[in-house]
Amino acid sequence: MRKGLWRRTCARVVGAATLAATMLLGACGGGGGGEGGGNEPPPTEYGRVSAVVGETYHWTPEFTMISGRTFSKVWRDEVTSVQPDGAYVEEHTVVDYSSEPISRNTYDSAGRQLTYEFDWTSSFPDICTYTPAYEAFKYPLHIGKTWTSDVISACSSNNKERLVETRTVEALERITVPAGTFDTLRIRIEASYSDAGTGWPPSTPYTSVSTCWWSIQLGRVVKCDTNYQYPQDSPTSNVSHSSQALISYSR
Repeated sequence: MRKGLWRRTCARVVGAATLAATMLLGACGGGGGGEGGGNEPPPTEYGRVSAVVGETYHWTPEFTMISGRTFSKVWRDEVTSVQPDGAYVEEHTVVDYSSEPISRNTYDSAGRQLTYEFDWTSSFPDICTYTPAYEAFKYPLHIGKTWTSDVISACSSNNKERLVETRTVEALERITVPAGTFDTLRIRIEASYSDAGTGWPPSTPYTSVSTCWWSIQLGRVVKCDTNYQYPQDSPTSNVSHSSQALISYSR
């Protein structure tokens, strides 16, 4: 599995999920006319939740390879800095063995992902930049909303990948995960990934379809299931399915 795969299966607002401390919940103004007017009330809208330094989230992602082999990990996401305008940095770490750092991700004041950096603790970090900024969640959210992202991630290692992704907010659902019970928006994510450069190793095009549940309270995804499709004769070590759920959080 390539380095970028785990990020996208998490649907983070990376990310692309936005970290949260408070909930911004609002309804559109207006509505129908008088009695018998037949106008539908506007949908309830759910806003972005601001990040707070020290917020920490633990996950247990489980993966199934094409070969049928399964494996799991424990991940930690932690907000390490927040700027006055709301821009923030989040670090992603594997904690089930040796606390291996995976990536450090930066977001702007609107929650759009700007960069992700692999091996940032080493002498040779690999810094990847999105063009344009990756807007995994286009706020405000409401049932029925659909949006498409088309971005290029270009890395200092010369790897370059194109992501085209369509997200649709399907329903309001209450779900229970190990971290608790949450009121969520169920979001369908259809994505395609392709090589956009001459990096090594070359990227193999693939697609994915995810169902993710975005917590209104936390402002981030708390559960996500993803199926992947690859060209024929792809390595059997490629991940065909992933499932992850939030097991604990502190804020």
